[in-house]
Amino acid sequence: AFTSDSATPAAGDWEGLRLEANALGTIDHALITYPVNGVYLRDSADADLNGVDFMDASTTGVYAYGASTVVDLVDVEAVRCGTGVYVYGAVGNEGAVTSD
Repeated sequence: AFTSDSATPAAGDWEGLRLEANALGTIDHALITYPVNGVYLRDSADADLNGVDFMDASTTGVYAYGASTVVDLVDVEAVRCGTGVYVYGAVGNEGAVTSD
């Protein structure tokens, strides 16, 4: 799990995971809690997220920005996040994404 190190965790305690400038990443079966953005992608980053749960993100579970940014989401859930998934100018493929 990726989470806050605070004794009393709260949404936005840490920045979250970032992939920028042509970065490639895969996250399988993970829990990401209390970030600003769970996973933040931009500038041609490419990520596969499979079985990832986001909880208590102050801004978004997944934030993808930029014309050449690609994010593939499979079995992703965002709970108590400002926005579950935000995609702007990027390519997003979603399969079984849930959000509350």
